[in-house]
Amino acid sequence: MPTRPGNLLGSEYARILVYDIESTSLDADTGDLLVFGWKWLGEKKVHTPSVLDTNDPCDDCGRIEISEKALVKEAYAVMSQADVCVTFNGQRFDSPYMNTKFLMYGLDALPSSSQVDLYQVLRHKTRMSSKRLANAALVFKLNHEKTVLDWAIWRRAAKGYVKDIKYIRDHADADVLVTEELYGKLRQHVRQHPRVNGYAPCRRCGEDTLQRRGRAITIYRGQQFRFQCKSCGGWETRAAA
Repeated sequence: MPTRPGNLLGSEYARILVYDIESTSLDADTGDLLVFGWKWLGEKKVHTPSVLDTNDPCDDCGRIEISEKALVKEAYAVMSQADVCVTFNGQRFDSPYMNTKFLMYGLDALPSSSQVDLYQVLRHKTRMSSKRLANAALVFKLNHEKTVLDWAIWRRAAKGYVKDIKYIRDHADADVLVTEELYGKLRQHVRQHPRVNGYAPCRRCGEDTLQRRGRAITIYRGQQFRFQCKSCGGWETRAAA
């Protein structure tokens, strides 16, 4: 078991998994999982297991016969440990895709975990010309950026060409880093962020740095105290005494 990784500030509250998948098709029943890119939030290492790890290439053709089963099981083992999963468009693609793969290989449902989909945050909290991850990295001047990936590489990777699968593996590595950095940028805007360290500290980052700043009038609970976290900048309301 890994040590319990912390949030972006390095405190140890929850296993927050940042992940991204790369596949040969948008539909799990017609395509193969090629790469499962992941890292624990706040840790340095990005892991990118792929079908190359368990499939030996043909010496004279530079190709493999893609077999995803071992990779799917490895992804299942990692995701089973997560308290919170952070993705970009994971609600519509990554999560249902992986659930389908788990069902296909007879794996049980994953333990309950909270989901933070950064695409949905951009969709509801921003107004930009494009809400693609690459554009978000550009607009918000992130330190990491996505790599270019054209359809020719996808087509060759789907046929098992090792060189192209390696490129997609590197692409997944970059995607995970961009997603993690974007999470740090957007976290304070995730209104229903799961509580990572109980009720008293900040629900988003878990730090005990909430500062009371006036009052708020809510629809269902009336007058509340308004608090802002001095660590991550997020706001929340608490019941007035």
